[in-house]
Amino acid sequence: MCETKSKLTKLDLRAIKGMRNRIVHDYQNLDSYIIFDAIQKDLPPLKDTLYEVISAGLKNNIFDREDFNISKVSEFYKDIDFSKIEC
Repeated sequence: MCETKSKLTKLDLRAIKGMRNRIVHDYQNLDSYIIFDAIQKDLPPLKDTLYEVISAGLKNNIFDREDFNISKVSEFYKDIDFSKIEC
């Protein structure tokens, strides 16, 4: 549990939530340059950190392995590189 929490503390969850809310609720006033910059600079490290969080959660039995295996074959999660998740 501590390993997973320490990985989550690397994330600025307030900023992530704020960006999500701007995209969903204020999409008409979005600056495409800011969005493009976030996609290019912020998304790759975020994905890597989330892969680490999922790996730690599986290793520590925090996440359900059966749900994880179902996710691997789901069309909904087709953009996730499951080979980067150690379990």
